[in-house]
Amino acid sequence: MLLIAGAIIIVAGLSVLIFNLVDKSKEEKGSGHNLLIPDPSDVGAGTVGEVMIEDEELKEERPIVSGETPAYMYTTDGTIEEVKENGIIVWGSGINFADKKARALTIFVDEETIIFGQGVPFGGVKGLEGLKYLKRGDYIVVDGKSNIRGKTTFFAITIRKL
Repeated sequence: MLLIAGAIIIVAGLSVLIFNLVDKSKEEKGSGHNLLIPDPSDVGAGTVGEVMIEDEELKEERPIVSGETPAYMYTTDGTIEEVKENGIIVWGSGINFADKKARALTIFVDEETIIFGQGVPFGGVKGLEGLKYLKRGDYIVVDGKSNIRGKTTFFAITIRKL
């Protein structure tokens, strides 16, 4: 049942992502093509680790957006440093930052968060109860409830223990 709920959440999240990408994008013209390139600040991204580039057409600095550094980032990974009563402190790999530098992340768990993976009961555990299956040194992959680009603090929708 939890897997079905997780699949529904993922599909709903992707639908919102696609809608926001089309709706909140800026048109950028170049070499005869109209490209939709969202500005990270317009789509809920944070500002930590941003890399600014000069937009020659707009004559202003803007955050870099590329295939490696998209405006929307929902997933990160890292090693648990500490388990708290309502979340975890993780030494993140830096994949959710434009500058790709590793940083400490504060990740909150609530009643919607599903924790699953190695050593966790089949189907996962929902909510704060799942924190008892996590410990310092565990390597995890985290999906945020919202865009986590440039953020060091966020709520998790899923935490996968590898």
